[in-house]
Amino acid sequence: MLTPEYINLLEFNDVVQLYNKLNIDLTADIIDRISAMEDISVTAKNEMKILIERSGEEVFYEALEKTSMITAERKQLLKKMFSDMASEDMQGYKELYLYRDKFFKLSEKQYRILNEGLRATDRLLKNLTNTIAFRTQQAYVEAIDEAYMQTVTGAYSYTNAIQNTVQKLADMGITLKDKAGRNVQLEVAVRRNVLAGIQSTANNINRDIEKELGCDGYEVTAHIGARPTHAEAQGKQYAINKEDSKKYGIGLWSDVSDLWEEYNCRHTYFGIILGISEPVYTDKELNEYKNATVEWNGKKIPYYEATQKQRQLENAIRKQKRTVQILEKSGINNEIEKIKLAQIQKEYTNFCKETGLQKEYNRIRISKNDSTKLAQNDIIVLPNYENAIIPIEKFTKYALDMNNPKGRNKAIAFQEALGYNVNNVDKLIRSIQKNLNKFNAIEKSDKGFGKQYEVLMTLVGENKKVANVKTGWIIDKETGETRLTSAYVTKKGRKKNGN
Repeated sequence: MLTPEYINLLEFNDVVQLYNKLNIDLTADIIDRISAMEDISVTAKNEMKILIERSGEEVFYEALEKTSMITAERKQLLKKMFSDMASEDMQGYKELYLYRDKFFKLSEKQYRILNEGLRATDRLLKNLTNTIAFRTQQAYVEAIDEAYMQTVTGAYSYTNAIQNTVQKLADMGITLKDKAGRNVQLEVAVRRNVLAGIQSTANNINRDIEKELGCDGYEVTAHIGARPTHAEAQGKQYAINKEDSKKYGIGLWSDVSDLWEEYNCRHTYFGIILGISEPVYTDKELNEYKNATVEWNGKKIPYYEATQKQRQLENAIRKQKRTVQILEKSGINNEIEKIKLAQIQKEYTNFCKETGLQKEYNRIRISKNDSTKLAQNDIIVLPNYENAIIPIEKFTKYALDMNNPKGRNKAIAFQEALGYNVNNVDKLIRSIQKNLNKFNAIEKSDKGFGKQYEVLMTLVGENKKVANVKTGWIIDKETGETRLTSAYVTKKGRKKNGN
């Protein structure tokens, strides 16, 4: 089962960042070429046509070469993504494998489905290679043609025409045409193809697993901030046939199945055995999800409406970051664009602070070099997180110990919210280790024993529910080790969202 939270993190993946960087490089190359041109205002029209054709062909083959050069890295990143997806997705069926007394692993057929999905997605991206080169050439030709017309008609001086052209290129980047004929950013096209490939492959694997396990129903994932048409139907169990629908008093799958195929939907569904599989979500939780609101500008607005505003701001930040990086790579002054970026970022920060929505750092990163020394995906990660020590005793003798008077409430919270207890403590520790670099580390006061940090994480538990876990860390003053000091479930902080 792929949760909405997992898909949300998956959407802006390393493959997308790879093509983001390609977009920046290709656009900067065009700008460099245009900036180096001699005054075209005195060039005859027929000479200009020959110049554009010749240089446009050079741009095409340079773009083709650069796009081809990322093939190996693209394949490697895709392979890891699909492998991680299969591992994550399988966990949702673990209990049913135990119930059917079957070995918990993908079958040979399911591995074939996984590899076929991987190859199909890679082919789609490979097929974009010529299209990217052609659209880069087209962007260059259109830019030169526009600058030429502005100068020969006297609308602008040559210098101003070039400046206008450069700014427009930096703002637009390289675009492709979608199925509806609309211009979309290169990385948007890549993101859609990759996410569609992942979800399609997961669905195909799941359908085969469900057939193997004899599932006779489906359950849909749920999340806060779902679009209104989805909020009513999410998180529930459904019967595949009418007889079972009447027998168990639940909805019929065919009545809602089309909802989860809608564009940009983050819901997934997974097979269940009616009468055996316990619902993941309670009615109370689903009502809270459906009726969630936030305060903005002194008014209460639906949570979904707030997330749409958040997405708009994140899109604006990514677009402005790309403009800043393109101009910087071209050696052109970008101070004005940096100021614009800072203004949008401030608006985003204020909006998230006022509404209580958590910043989605993965959604405002645009390329793999868009980072600081301690940052990853625009997140200030815990120093030395790769080697962070998590003493098991912190859980077995305290945070998960029902018999410890001081830890009992924490243990109850972990069990109810995420399904973790002393019997599966190793899985909780692995989950913390796996997700530690995905959330901000906030430095706290040093009390003389070493620097202290707090990391508020959103985890998916063994019961497939999502909860916030606040963890405390210290970098030992004597040994330099990064070590966990505390962990507990909290309702404060992160609010995950989707569609």
